[in-house]
Amino acid sequence: MPGILLVDEQALFRDCLTALLRRERPGWNIVDAMAAGLEPEQAVREMRPDVVLVDLTIPGGEGFDVLRRLGALNRAVRVVILSDYRGADLARKCRRAGARGYLLKSDSPATLIEAVEAVLRGGQFFSGSSFAEDSLAGGCPERPARLLLTGREFEVFRELAFGKPNKVIAGNLGMSIRTVEAHRKKIHTKLGTESIGELVSLAVREKVAQSKTGPLGL
Repeated sequence: MPGILLVDEQALFRDCLTALLRRERPGWNIVDAMAAGLEPEQAVREMRPDVVLVDLTIPGGEGFDVLRRLGALNRAVRVVILSDYRGADLARKCRRAGARGYLLKSDSPATLIEAVEAVLRGGQFFSGSSFAEDSLAGGCPERPARLLLTGREFEVFRELAFGKPNKVIAGNLGMSIRTVEAHRKKIHTKLGTESIGELVSLAVREKVAQSKTGPLGL
């Protein structure tokens, strides 16, 4: 009986996904459903699931954190990414990081079942809809900031999201004001923003201000 582990921030989504999988594939064993943190590694060690479904958009980049940690823990672990973000570059980055599958949360239940069955057979599954570029008003493909910024840039971005001035950010992060200013310029360039207001709006949308930890840049 194949074992499935679910890792998603939202309890309601986890419960709905568990109910869906149990209804559609009663022969599959949902070994657990949890938020992120260090629990997925412990669950993999103890329960040895065949497939781990991971939410990419956990605040602070933890979806990638989980993906990488599971890859380092056990090369046999087959991780399928669930994401709100579409785009070929993002899907390829997940594949390079060790994901065996990538699909959108907007994909159909049948697509999810097809993805899990594919990786259970030893294959990969990257849904066609995940490779369609979804552009923002500015014409830039929508990707989470945590994927576009380096670790230090993301730290500065998060400090800016809290409305902190350059001098305070420099003190908090142990860097010079000039370095903060340089990071700030790069952040605006990479994210396609022109003002601190746009940065804050993006941070709110991606829940960056709620994040306690930075990303593992890909």
